[in-house]
Amino acid sequence: MLIFAIFSLGVAFFGIIGAPGASFGLCIIIFACAMYVFESVAEALSVWFEDPILGMLQCMNFWFGAFLFGGFLISQDDLYWPFELFYYIMPYQYHLRSFVYNYFSEISWEACDPVLNPQQAVCVNSTNADDIIDAFGRIYPLISSDDQTGFDIVILIIIGTVFKLMFIAGVLMKTSATSKFHAA
Repeated sequence: MLIFAIFSLGVAFFGIIGAPGASFGLCIIIFACAMYVFESVAEALSVWFEDPILGMLQCMNFWFGAFLFGGFLISQDDLYWPFELFYYIMPYQYHLRSFVYNYFSEISWEACDPVLNPQQAVCVNSTNADDIIDAFGRIYPLISSDDQTGFDIVILIIIGTVFKLMFIAGVLMKTSATSKFHAA
């Protein structure tokens, strides 16, 4: 997953877009952990569904659910209890919260006067990255200046490991199944 993350983000994100190099290591690790979760989900669903098309559709369903309940489209405060559970078990919130923090905390910002720029969604009269990130948090409540990178990486690894264990259990169950012969 690390090699995949390096090739996915290295050239495009850090080379072409020009993301700050100081965030390279953590952004690669966070992205690799998120991809580990989705790979583990795909493996588990490939074993637990007899029909491969249904397994692929459920994998896409998981991806869409992770995207929807990731905390940036629908905030946690807007979710009712049964759906709030998806907020905690889907990987995007952990991936995005840490990825955005590590990316934006390393950027040099110019001050913006809110009086002169009243139409700007994010306009903070400060060059401090934490103030800018908190201003983004007014639009996307998932984003904050609290560095939760370590916690988010651990949670992503736990989610991925749970699905990997489900995959292993499915493989063991399907490979240990035997057919019974009846004497004629």
